[in-house]
Amino acid sequence: MSGEKNIESLLGTAMEKLSGMVQVNTVVGEPIAAGAVTIVPISRVSLGFVAGGGEYGTDKADDPAFGGGSGGGMSVSPMGFLTCSGQQVRYIPVHGQEPLDKLVDMTPALLEKVENALKKDKPVQ
Repeated sequence: MSGEKNIESLLGTAMEKLSGMVQVNTVVGEPIAAGAVTIVPISRVSLGFVAGGGEYGTDKADDPAFGGGSGGGMSVSPMGFLTCSGQQVRYIPVHGQEPLDKLVDMTPALLEKVENALKKDKPVQ
């Protein structure tokens, strides 16, 4: 039974240490003001851990010896940035944009160009 308590202790310590490293600010970073634009970094956090152990000793021992260990790791990868300028919020990925995202981002500029072209073609009254 003491082996179960030791494993619980190992797992509890590993989880406590990992949870202390990962905060909400790790995923959604602190906003950065750059003139009239606010930039918020966005990251992906992956973590994992392992623990194990066992009891060993002679059959005659009332309290067998325990040997065990635990380990963990964490990876933080930048995914992109949220930019806020006036009433416009935009997500800029670190890796290439998907074609549909690119089209949505280009739509306001494209509509403005079409509108300007139509205004030029109208006869002045």
